[in-house]
Amino acid sequence: RRAPIDIGRDVFVGAGSIVLRGTVIGDRCVVGAGSVVKGVFPADVVIAGNPARIVRRLRPGADEAIRQNG
Repeated sequence: RRAPIDIGRDVFVGAGSIVLRGTVIGDRCVVGAGSVVKGVFPADVVIAGNPARIVRRLRPGADEAIRQNG
């Protein structure tokens, strides 16, 4: 029933967002307001929605990291 939440450096989590246990958010991510976040997300992406999903990449090369990590 326990699982840590790992939030990287320089991450912005919007108001009213819920980050569920076991979630990993990479460095420099932005989580949209009101999102429900569960899963593993790479660095440099924008995450939004319920359930949260990647809606935008912030840096060149982020696409390659996403392909490698599924």
